[in-house]
Amino acid sequence: MCVLGVRAWCASRFHFRPCVVCAHLQQGLGLETTKALATTNATIIIGAYNLTHGNEVAVNVSLLSGNPNIVAQHIDLSNFSSVRSFADSALAFARHVHGGDVGVVDALINDAGMDYVPQWENATTVDGFEQVFQVRPLACCYDPVSYT
Repeated sequence: MCVLGVRAWCASRFHFRPCVVCAHLQQGLGLETTKALATTNATIIIGAYNLTHGNEVAVNVSLLSGNPNIVAQHIDLSNFSSVRSFADSALAFARHVHGGDVGVVDALINDAGMDYVPQWENATTVDGFEQVFQVRPLACCYDPVSYT
């Protein structure tokens, strides 16, 4: 699991509601992380490849924690246009919840990954990268200016 960009996390519980993007935190340790974040009243945006499952997780965590500011949005890490679309919609949601002109994400937690699968050996994405390489290290650090 990779945690990036935590801004004043200790103080955030008391002074403002942080906005946290959780990429693929829908099962196992990632799900427990999402549940723990929900108890801090953080705004949580779950990035999910399977949006139906992501929505179920968002609803269940919201009911368990009493935190209504949890949503799931689709993301396909093997497609940079999907990553860009997810980033745009996550920032729009952050603007909506927090008000103002600028959406702020206080933390990004990546728990996405993909195992080596023999039939995907040498498989490339629509962006021209080897599939596992794009999903693991590239998509979480995607900067659209660098790849256009």
